[in-house]
Amino acid sequence: MITIIVAISIVAVFFLSGLMVLKEHERIAVFRVSYFIGIKGPGLVIRIPLIDRCVRINLNEGVPGWQALSTEELVEKIKRLAIQQSNETKGRSNTVASYFFTTSTLKLTLMSICTFRIYELYWFYKNWVLIKERTGQNIMPFWRAFFAPLWALVCFKHIKTSAENSNIQESLSIRFLAVMYLILPLLWRLPDPFWLIIFFGFALIIPVNNVALKVNNKLITDFRNNEKFSGWNWVALVLGGLLFLMVLIGTFLPEV
Repeated sequence: MITIIVAISIVAVFFLSGLMVLKEHERIAVFRVSYFIGIKGPGLVIRIPLIDRCVRINLNEGVPGWQALSTEELVEKIKRLAIQQSNETKGRSNTVASYFFTTSTLKLTLMSICTFRIYELYWFYKNWVLIKERTGQNIMPFWRAFFAPLWALVCFKHIKTSAENSNIQESLSIRFLAVMYLILPLLWRLPDPFWLIIFFGFALIIPVNNVALKVNNKLITDFRNNEKFSGWNWVALVLGGLLFLMVLIGTFLPEV
């Protein structure tokens, strides 16, 4: 029963994270695996988390007089504007935004628990995207994030190497952390309540995240860490938190 609740909770959180609400003058250009697939909006739209990359366009600012355009003309203008903004964002990501994707310990902990560890995959995905853009390696960030336990060591090594090259002295045991991260999902067959240890993957990422944060602070002028909770973060915290509470109650309450 607990396994079913966890599975349903993960699917629910994953689905909710893909919902977006756009105003009348807003559209999103959707890129799937780097290929433009179309325009969505206004109203409630659905995207595939981790796979779809969306560029939000304010038509009032980016496409003056958009109401008078035909559908084909509007789509073409939005597409060109989205590609331009996407290229500008990629350029800034290497020089201004961040060297690695980092967040606060509090946010990493809460989001990991309340999304049933989906946020950990997001953490790996964002870092693999930055690593790919910075190094030019022919890698697929989505699949490296999807199989995060198998690729954790390589990701951790990138971060540790960057710290060493930046003269940041940290005794980071990346092999131990990576091996434990690989073993952790296999512990779900443990008896109640010991199987709950599988939700503590964030504890193995925190030391690496902290080192990556030091790299960002040293290499990026006026770096701002991803510490604030967005609206969708709060939705995940509330809904996911309630679902996780149900899992705890189901685990610790004695059977009648």
